[in-house]
Amino acid sequence: SFDIRGRLALIARKQGDNEEAVAQLCAAKKLDPERSYPYMELYEIYKAMGPAHAAQSLLELEQYVVLEQMSFAPLKQLIDDYAALGNWQKVRTFGEMAVYIDPSNADLFLALGKAYLETGNATQATFTYESALVAHPAFRRPALAHLGRARAYNALKQTKKARAALAEALKTEPENADALALKKLLK
Repeated sequence: SFDIRGRLALIARKQGDNEEAVAQLCAAKKLDPERSYPYMELYEIYKAMGPAHAAQSLLELEQYVVLEQMSFAPLKQLIDDYAALGNWQKVRTFGEMAVYIDPSNADLFLALGKAYLETGNATQATFTYESALVAHPAFRRPALAHLGRARAYNALKQTKKARAALAEALKTEPENADALALKKLLK
């Protein structure tokens, strides 16, 4: 049964036998694919096994968030991991899901804005960066949102708006290396 497979997996993990734990958790998934426990356990096992198993761990976490649709932390983990890998389409997908759970998370809006920009939707990126600026509680580094807006406006060939957004970024972080590099590019 599902419960027995889950308990066998727990025993195997405590004994340090990850292969047996994976086998038992995969059997549990087959017995009851609608229960989220095995997916999260497999994610943690694969993540602990190192970078060679990163793709497997992310696939398990994806399945977990499909089942547990109102859990923000696993979605945020997927967003962060896919952003680190540069998989902006996945960041977009899971970022849009996360906005329904936490519609005023400025960090989420920053990641989603960059994903929109990287996937060619600069118009949506400007809106998302502006959402980061009005999120409550207030964003601790608004210069990052202004810098994102500047990049999005630059992608839209709206140089005047890009310069204005960049000026806002430089007001609060005058030494920001990315902002200074963009300033040279906009001249």
